[in-house]
Amino acid sequence: MLILYLALCLIMIGFVVGVLSGFLGFGGGFILTPFLLSLGVPANIAVGTNVTQIFMSSAVAALRHKRLGNVDLRLSLIIASGSIIGAELGAQAVEHFEKINVQHLNAIISLAYIVILTLTSAYMIYDASNPEQRKFSAQ
Repeated sequence: MLILYLALCLIMIGFVVGVLSGFLGFGGGFILTPFLLSLGVPANIAVGTNVTQIFMSSAVAALRHKRLGNVDLRLSLIIASGSIIGAELGAQAVEHFEKINVQHLNAIISLAYIVILTLTSAYMIYDASNPEQRKFSAQ
């Protein structure tokens, strides 16, 4: 019964992350990884599982947004050129921390989330208080 309950919880959190990803354009990593960590999933497995889930749900959302005409492909490629390198470096960092047996890997990942969310929130507040409309195109 516990396995069924856990499976239903994971399906529900996946559903919430999927809706947020499709509607708001983020992968839900700040929801799913901490949730998996709270279940006792090791940090490296939580991150790897989350990245794989983001890949699958983002592919579906990207195709839908492409059909709607909401994709600036040139802008996407510019951003991807940096994020691909960053993703590889991040994966290497987790591998390095595992090899040297960092005892507080979960705390390090949680602290990184706190810093990223704080900076993102501060920027969003700043941006919302600026009444100028911004137009941008990489074309």
